[in-house]
Amino acid sequence: MTYRDIFSGSPLACAYKTLEDCSVKEKEQLVIERALCKISFPYWLRYVKIVTTPIPGQTGSSIRQFDLLPHLEQFVSSLLSDSLITVLKSRQIRISTTLAAYVLWFAMNNEGANNLLFSKGQPEAKELLSKAHRIYGQLPGFLKHKIDPDSTEELGFPSMKSSIKAFPSTSSAGISYTASIVVCDEHQEHPYAEENYISGKPTRDAGG
Repeated sequence: MTYRDIFSGSPLACAYKTLEDCSVKEKEQLVIERALCKISFPYWLRYVKIVTTPIPGQTGSSIRQFDLLPHLEQFVSSLLSDSLITVLKSRQIRISTTLAAYVLWFAMNNEGANNLLFSKGQPEAKELLSKAHRIYGQLPGFLKHKIDPDSTEELGFPSMKSSIKAFPSTSSAGISYTASIVVCDEHQEHPYAEENYISGKPTRDAGG
């Protein structure tokens, strides 16, 4: 079975109901669905919606279902099988969005996860984290966890003891953290790319 096969099923019809409006059978289905989403990132992606930027004259909703395009399926396969990944890409092909979804899924489903996001400056780092936040905002309630802290620099999930933190590229950024995942977005633009790469080596050597 391919990742496309796992992703291609339809979300549960009751997924966007409140628990109070669900029948006993539907609640049982949601428990099973939550368990499947916990162990499978492609399965969880069924419930991901992305907020696109509207343009003048556009009609219809700017909130769209995530589409696992062929190049994104290949990227997801790498995320789930490789520990060191470099992506040479054109712009606006949703690699960063998919990566934001992945670090969000990982933090919400792995106890103690600590995911670090690096970008060239603080505004860019905040924007990368905000992609994860926007994805979280569109998830159905049965997949959500309480967020604390909830800021432009960190998303924390107390029930999982996990978090996602955003840093600008500085000479000491993230140096005191042990991470599950380290993301360096637009790495060629980072003023301290080499220093950040070296400071992340202990995490990589430990299997992160």
